[in-house]
Amino acid sequence: MSRGSLLTVWLVVPVLVATLSVASVLAQADENDEEDEPTWDARIAVKAELREAASGPTGASSTVIDPDETDGVASTVTDVVATSPGVSQNGQGGHFQVFSIRGVSRHRVMNLVSGMRINSERRAGASVSFIDPLLLGTVEVQRGPSTTFQGSGALGGVVQVLPRIHDGWSVQTGCDSSGDENYQVVGYGVDGWSVGFARRDAGDAEAADGTLLNSHFTQYSATVTRSWSSGPRRYELLFLPTLAEDIGKANTDFPMRTTEYPLERHQMLKLSIDSDDGWQLDGWLHPHDLETEVVEQGVSRNRVFNDSLDYGVRWERRATLTDVASLRWGLQGAGRSGVDAEEVTDDLAGPPMSQSVKTLDGGREIETGAFAAVHWRRDRTDYEVGGRISRQDQKNAGFSGEDESALNGFAGVTRRLGERTELRGSLSSGLRFPNLSERFFTGTTGAGQIVGNPDLDPERSLSGEVSARLLARRSLVHLALFRNEIDDYIERVDVGGDVLTFVNLTSGTLQGAELQAVILPSERWRITLGGHLLRGRDEDGSPLADVPPHRLQAGLRHRRGLWTLETRLVHRGAKTDPGSAEKRIPSVDLWSAAVERAFSRAWSLSVTASNLLDEEYFRSADRKAPLAPERSFGIRLVRSGSRVGP
Repeated sequence: MSRGSLLTVWLVVPVLVATLSVASVLAQADENDEEDEPTWDARIAVKAELREAASGPTGASSTVIDPDETDGVASTVTDVVATSPGVSQNGQGGHFQVFSIRGVSRHRVMNLVSGMRINSERRAGASVSFIDPLLLGTVEVQRGPSTTFQGSGALGGVVQVLPRIHDGWSVQTGCDSSGDENYQVVGYGVDGWSVGFARRDAGDAEAADGTLLNSHFTQYSATVTRSWSSGPRRYELLFLPTLAEDIGKANTDFPMRTTEYPLERHQMLKLSIDSDDGWQLDGWLHPHDLETEVVEQGVSRNRVFNDSLDYGVRWERRATLTDVASLRWGLQGAGRSGVDAEEVTDDLAGPPMSQSVKTLDGGREIETGAFAAVHWRRDRTDYEVGGRISRQDQKNAGFSGEDESALNGFAGVTRRLGERTELRGSLSSGLRFPNLSERFFTGTTGAGQIVGNPDLDPERSLSGEVSARLLARRSLVHLALFRNEIDDYIERVDVGGDVLTFVNLTSGTLQGAELQAVILPSERWRITLGGHLLRGRDEDGSPLADVPPHRLQAGLRHRRGLWTLETRLVHRGAKTDPGSAEKRIPSVDLWSAAVERAFSRAWSLSVTASNLLDEEYFRSADRKAPLAPERSFGIRLVRSGSRVGP
């Protein structure tokens, strides 16, 4: 065993033993010391950590995050989800930075906005950072395959964001020293209507060594929700428009090779009908476009214009079969039409000359699927078995069409050992069809030149997980072990000269462990612990890309009167085994803190600090990832008047 592995074991094992010991003591105290029982609010604080995403199968791990409960003020959705065990920042830096779940990233992680699937021509994967995190009510993180319920792309997990529902007036405003970022949010809700608007603007931040980061952006986003009932049916209409301008991409090419996104625009519209008869119908539209500009000083300027119309429909029904058994089944379709990618190249070295090429020309993609799952209970054990059949059709000008079909399924079990302890297990098969960009796009990106591969095969996976969970009135401990085997792994590889393409690896295996714990010694104190160990290898034993280093984090919150103090320390191990298009990165210790003062039930003021140790570190091992921002301080004024999303 290597020295790094020994240090990890010596670090994690004592923390795990101490966590379980404290939790067991508190569980015993719950049974024997009713007089010292925490308040209702304290019990809710523990159980909030236990809420699970509705989209996941029985036995799988999931977490529901309240963005207001994260340290500091998140600038993007990635900042929010990266606090969850098994989730890490991935790719290059800046506003578009994405994340990995259990070492699986890019298009293998599905992003949903209130059930609407998010697609992107970006090779790094889709990002939901076009929505301001302060407009969100909850963020659901499903770890592990959820292909049966969500379809192709949910190979490694699902992240779903739900809009905040405002009740009366709410206002937030603040700023941060990193890039002089500032934001303003206003919301109002009454009689089934909820409207929210956010503006966020930032300049270029700096790393701890003074390096300038190309991280500026200006973003506007809004949510409009209307809910009403008629007879046995409930209706919800959601409109979500966003606009971002002048978005810089922070990477190590800057400033000799600069990547900018002059425009990113989304308009999302969804209608949902929920019936007392047990069925639900969702339909949505999502036109969006993205402009990319890559300038190599004195050589060339490449501009890429992407646009698409995405749409989808989902019908689902739940029925009770017996007193102990229920059935869930449905039909789903998601499509893309008019997918275009036009690149215009301007020669800056010689006489003025431009040329244009369209590699995605009227691209079309339609995925349809039917799924069903049976859930039943026997004594103290819950079982669930489900399956799905999927079909995808793709077409792009100049290429022959592609159509493929596939089956996948899962089985899960939960066994309650007592009132406070349960064991879980799940076995899931996952599926991901190659997307239009991987097969057909050839052109310039922020990562370099990309060459598509029309001969890619679908990815398939088989994932197993076992977990144990202890839930008492004042403590929660969740420990999970998992293994995910992926066949025909689609990997981005370097073919030389800053040119990348995609190939199917024979297979890849990801395995690891996750820890999540919340302990409430009293109603004033909250202790959180979490972390993960991850390892990923292909069939030849070479490291897979996107697998983050080991991580262990501890947080402490104390409330006294009108004051709240919160601090968190994160230890991230070194990555000494980089995969394709990655680099070695050292270990780092990150310390953040926040102090809040409430002035009434509605108004509060908080001061936040990030990277207090002013560490020079990389957020990911991507070969072009720049140093992360330096130590920063922020201030926020809040008038609350909203509740958690639907």
